[in-house]
Amino acid sequence: MLLWLLCWNKKTGEMIIKELHIDGFGIFHDHRITGLNSGMEVLYGANEAGKSTLLDFIRMTLMGYPRPNDQRRPPLKGGNHGGSIFFEDKTGKTWEIRRTGTNHNAPPTLIDQTTLEEFRDQVQFDKVVSNANSEIFENIYAIGLSELFQMGSIDKSGMKDRIYSLGTGVVGLDLRALESELTKKSRDLYIPRGSTQRISNLVSDLNELEGKLHHMDAGVERYDQILHKVGDFREKSEEVSNEIQCIDKELEQLKARSDIYQNFVDLEDARKKLAEYVDFQEMHDEDVENIRSIQQRLDDRKKQLSESQKQLDELRDRLDKVKTDENLLEFLPKKGWLERAIPEYESRMTQSQREQEQISRLKEERDSLLSRLGKGYSSDLLAQFNQFDGLRNKGEEVYKKLESLDRSIALKKERLEDRNRAVREIQTAVEQFEHQRDSGNIATEQDAVTGRKKWAELEVKFNELISAPTSQVDLPTWLHFGALVVAIIAAVGAVLLWETYMWFGIIGLLGAVVISVLILSSWRSGGKRNDKPDAIELQAKIKELEAQLNSYEKIRDAIEEKVRERDRLVSLKREEEDQVAQEEKSREELERDWFEFITELGLPAGLRPSAAGDFCERAKNFQDLERKQKTAELARGELQKKMEGFEQEIRKMILAGDGESITEAASRLSNQLEEQEKKKNEKSSLGERLERENHDMETLEKEIDRLEGEGDALYGKYGIGSAEEFPEFLKKQTEYREAVDQKNEARRLIESRCGKNRFDGVVHDLRGLDPPEINRRISELEERKKELDRDREGINQSIGKLSEDAKKLIDSEEQAGLLEEREVKRAALADAYREWMSVRLAERVISHCKLKYQETRQPAVIRRTAEIFSAITSGRYGNIQVSVDDEALIVFGKGGSRKSVFELSRGTREQLLLSLRMGLIDQYEASGAEPLPVVLDDVLVNFDKKRASETARQLTSFAQKRQVLLFTCHKYIAELLEAEGARVRTVD
Repeated sequence: MLLWLLCWNKKTGEMIIKELHIDGFGIFHDHRITGLNSGMEVLYGANEAGKSTLLDFIRMTLMGYPRPNDQRRPPLKGGNHGGSIFFEDKTGKTWEIRRTGTNHNAPPTLIDQTTLEEFRDQVQFDKVVSNANSEIFENIYAIGLSELFQMGSIDKSGMKDRIYSLGTGVVGLDLRALESELTKKSRDLYIPRGSTQRISNLVSDLNELEGKLHHMDAGVERYDQILHKVGDFREKSEEVSNEIQCIDKELEQLKARSDIYQNFVDLEDARKKLAEYVDFQEMHDEDVENIRSIQQRLDDRKKQLSESQKQLDELRDRLDKVKTDENLLEFLPKKGWLERAIPEYESRMTQSQREQEQISRLKEERDSLLSRLGKGYSSDLLAQFNQFDGLRNKGEEVYKKLESLDRSIALKKERLEDRNRAVREIQTAVEQFEHQRDSGNIATEQDAVTGRKKWAELEVKFNELISAPTSQVDLPTWLHFGALVVAIIAAVGAVLLWETYMWFGIIGLLGAVVISVLILSSWRSGGKRNDKPDAIELQAKIKELEAQLNSYEKIRDAIEEKVRERDRLVSLKREEEDQVAQEEKSREELERDWFEFITELGLPAGLRPSAAGDFCERAKNFQDLERKQKTAELARGELQKKMEGFEQEIRKMILAGDGESITEAASRLSNQLEEQEKKKNEKSSLGERLERENHDMETLEKEIDRLEGEGDALYGKYGIGSAEEFPEFLKKQTEYREAVDQKNEARRLIESRCGKNRFDGVVHDLRGLDPPEINRRISELEERKKELDRDREGINQSIGKLSEDAKKLIDSEEQAGLLEEREVKRAALADAYREWMSVRLAERVISHCKLKYQETRQPAVIRRTAEIFSAITSGRYGNIQVSVDDEALIVFGKGGSRKSVFELSRGTREQLLLSLRMGLIDQYEASGAEPLPVVLDDVLVNFDKKRASETARQLTSFAQKRQVLLFTCHKYIAELLEAEGARVRTVD
């Protein structure tokens, strides 16, 4: 469209990017770069700071986003995909180009920052960027290392023709095509050791014919004599043909003279006419136009003079009809005051009424406010009260303290109630524990001592019982019966399994026998111990007694704990009751202090601390209302004074009619003064116009005299007596010019037919000839030509007869055919050789021309590139040429050494291609295109320090005519450019 948003500088017309705003693009989100300007701008940042991203942002915002989504740099940190570039055009107007990356087909939005008008059509954008396309910008103006190193990027830009356009200066002449055609033709004729070329074929054919004729000697000598005579006749035939050509040439000349004879007659006629104007002085067209202009202006001025006289008469009549009242004119100086004073008077009347209404309203508000305060307050008290801060602060202080004391007292009383409730609950728990203790077997400490003794005795008995031998231990009866049942089951199972699993049956029977023996033994021994105490029963008594003792001790401990807790709560309750009494006393003292304070201020005793702030606000409002009322009364008084002064002034100038107000009388006076002023102004205007018309008439009369003087001077210059003779002079001059044109046209036609160099000779011949003489001479030559044609025909017949004789001398028709074919081949060989020599000579000439053109007619782009590249390489490579043969760039070093682009090192190649782009930009903008911003991404990274320094100097010089933005992550490159005057900023 944004190329480039792209801005034009007011002086140079260059496009200047002023600010970048990236909403979301790659790693950038809501990022701005401001303060950009014309010249060299270096943006320095570390690796991955986003320099290449900035380059792509500028490219895509100005030229559009690519079709593939992955090439559009989608935002990685949020934000809408895209952003804006701000720039100024050549008129100083600021524009914004905005583009989104979500749709690559969407046109850019161009916003006029002055009017905020938006444009979304491609035509408007193309106007802004001078119709530059994306290929030029992305491959020539905005490049990184990848584009810099590739020659193909230049071809993509469409700038290839500017590099390789070697011209010969001859329209339609292509040296390469011509040389190729000549080479092809030469190779078709002959190449060394060739076998298929035309000359080679002819030589081969002649050798073959000579071999065949060698065996055919009969009649050859006579045949050669006849051929010699044939050659003589052919020479005579050629002489006759040459004479015929001379006759044809003379006939052509005579016919040409016949054709141009009428032109010769016109020429002589024109010369005779011009002879009559020997002393005629031709008037220049400029003077003719001047005279006509003077005559036209004279006619216009005379008409204006007549119209001015009529206007003067009309103005005098109108001036006499205008009458004024001198008495009213005395008050005219006060007209302006009156026009201002009338609306002021009316405004003051309205304002006075409003002030009166406001006074009444304020008085009502004061009374209402006083009544809302209640009894004990008076107007004087409110008006004179001034201790607002003291009262407000004191009220807030007392209120806060009272509120704090009330909260504290209420909290403590609530806590006292909780204490009383807790004491009652504890007392109830103590009584319940005592009842539980009294209802048990152990109710007193004495019972507990007795129980502990009994428990110790039972423990001793139990220990003695369990320490007796095991055989003496009697098993329970149920265990005896269980074991007997198990033995019976084992015996039955053994019997059932005997047949299938004999061993399992044997084991089962043995087990049943063993269990039965043990049971019988246990029963017998148990019968012997029936007189000993039961251990289980004894253990149960011990546990029961132990449980009773533990229960008593727990109840006793619980009662003691509850009693201690009750005593502690009673003590806390007494302390809190004392605190409540103290705080209630403090509250009474605060109330008393507040009463004394408001009494000293003269305020009613019913004013509470919490209402002190509200009272202050109302008192201030009351005082404000009273102040406003007094101000309104003063303002109304001032208005009344001014109104009375206006009324007195009006009465001095005019008397009011019956029922007429002061305002109406003043308006009537103002209208009368307005009318008188108009009449006065009209008289003044008419007088001024009368004076101007008189002055204009004098000016017109002087102008007429001046124009007549200029006309007379021009007439005298060309010998014209007066203006009346001027048309006759123009007629004569027209005839003179027609004669001159007739002479020139006749000469042109004669020269076009006979040639410029022969004009005088042809005219001289025509003067000695007349049409009959020319026709007679033509007839003679035509007769002579017929005779020569007859002679040539006779010679040709003789040649034919001799040829027939030669054939008769040859016995073999084959030999005659071979001889004739040999002569044809020899003639063809001679022709082919002459043609080949001509072609080879032309090839040499074309080759020389190519070298000459290659050295002297290099395109302007290449010459400019050579200057820059030579400076960067400190003169090591002093010249660059485009080869005529293959359009390749050739670099010439010291000593005449030649290198192609691909033979250079990477750094030198990048230096050459950077120089080429700078040359392309210079030449492209020299052809009328507006300078666009140049954006470079680390293009100096592969240069050594010396060449990088020189390149920095060349880039800074290059940036004097345009804006150049260079991104780099190398600090030394930024320092090199800064040393050359570039502005360096850091990209975070």
